Amino acid sequence: MASPDAALHIGPQFVVLETAALDAAAEAAGTILLQGISSHVIFMARGKTGPFRAAATAMTGAGSMIAVRTTLFDEGAGNKPITVGNYQFSRNP
Repeated sequence: MASPDAALHIGPQFVVLETAALDAAAEAAGTILLQGISSHVIFMARGKTGPFRAAATAMTGAGSMIAVRTTLFDEGAGNKPITVGNYQFSRNP
């Protein structure tokens, strides 16, 4: 999906990064019972070539908190990072 200038639209970027973050958080927590607390996404460059790849790294914190760092790469443009995101989740009891 592309914007009018043929760049990867922001909607799919949000969906892909949040999905990658949730998968990483669930693996770190050992459960899919998670509550999203916050997210912050920064667009660094336009995704123009593709294919696109998301990477996520989860870190457990105090109590039930899990933080996840994500990056979306444009592999067809030299594996250039185009969008980063930070997500915070809490394990549900």
